[in-house]
Amino acid sequence: MAPTTTSLPPLTPGDFTLEPKTHSKQCFGSAGCVWVGEPAVSYKGTPETMLSHGMCSMTYEITGDKSGTVTETLTFVGTSVTMHRSVLSTPSSKTKVTIKIVSVSCP
Repeated sequence: MAPTTTSLPPLTPGDFTLEPKTHSKQCFGSAGCVWVGEPAVSYKGTPETMLSHGMCSMTYEITGDKSGTVTETLTFVGTSVTMHRSVLSTPSSKTKVTIKIVSVSCP
């Protein structure tokens, strides 16, 4: 009898949370602020489950920029995440930067 293989359920946006992590914020009165940051990624499962999916990518949207929504993508293998910091121009110091996961893709 052939060995049984089980495939992993796909990772979904609901398996993760992203929170904005501010690296710097400089405000210029009525001209608004320059925000530099990146998402802090949390996975709701185990590191082993993440690692078993291999290299994956996650597309996310950042809101709060004067010109509209910014779309970025990060990659990860297990708990090792590669991303770039984002720079936003916010309309005021009271503008809240938010991040929403759009999709997760693993080969």
